[in-house]
Amino acid sequence: MIYFIFGKDTFRAQRKISGIIKKYKEKYPQFLSFKKFDEEDLNFSDFKLSFLSQPMFSEKKLVLVKNASKNKKFVEEFLKADKNFLKRKDAFVIFFEEGEIDKNSAFFKFLLKEAEKFQEFSLLEGEKLKAWIKKEISRYSFEIENKALEKVITYFGNDLWQISFEIQKMIAFKKGGEKIIKEKDVEELTLAQEKIILSYCVDCFFEKRKKEALFLLQKEIDKGTPVSLILFYLWKHLRLIFGLKEMVEKGTPYFFIKKSYPLPNFLLKKFLLQAKKNSFSELKILNQRLFELDYLIKSGKRDPATTLFLFFLQN
Repeated sequence: MIYFIFGKDTFRAQRKISGIIKKYKEKYPQFLSFKKFDEEDLNFSDFKLSFLSQPMFSEKKLVLVKNASKNKKFVEEFLKADKNFLKRKDAFVIFFEEGEIDKNSAFFKFLLKEAEKFQEFSLLEGEKLKAWIKKEISRYSFEIENKALEKVITYFGNDLWQISFEIQKMIAFKKGGEKIIKEKDVEELTLAQEKIILSYCVDCFFEKRKKEALFLLQKEIDKGTPVSLILFYLWKHLRLIFGLKEMVEKGTPYFFIKKSYPLPNFLLKKFLLQAKKNSFSELKILNQRLFELDYLIKSGKRDPATTLFLFFLQN
């Protein structure tokens, strides 16, 4: 049996996969063999062997394959090979593709056709995002006010990993037995998270979400965040994206990128996405303009807040 899970929303996709794995572990507690392959350690021979090996007892085989489409050698061998072993009654495989996938590729079309169950997880926006947050909070028998809901989205966008983490913290810090998250609860929590919010502001800038970036920048300026600190975050972010861009352009495998930048997977993938959204020429221009901005502010020739706001507006 083939499951095919794909899409940019890795949080909901991972939760779906965890649910599938849990189901099989509960159904076959003593006779389930589970194996996981990532793109960097995936080869077709080992993949096939994991289904064909004969244990002493009647054993079900569950295999999770992540980002196989990024492993060209595997895809070529997989498409050419006889795949009848995947139709065995004791064989279950989950193909999980994070982020973008070529929907015109033979590999994608095969999985879409042959998978008994498939699901795409696109990034949530608007009312769907609000509905998801409400449902997530209801899992803890809590509710959220509309103003508080808007604040959560303003601060964290549609990053469900971050939103889920923040929900857990808000519920943990909620006092008095009240089961409703209010605007002040979000505000109080985020006061201790200025660095996170500032990071998100810079994320929006490099992801070319200008409206959100300007809104968050204005909030940072209004609450008195030093312009020098915002500049520091911009420089730090730019250097990181520059480094990742170089590795991606050279065709460096994810495994080695991860070694060079040992960040949590969701963070590293976010930065890689930002690197893809900005060309080398764009990054070089930003680098030059940041130098000019830094000089104008430190020399006292321009008002720091106004100059920084114009920088965000024009780039």
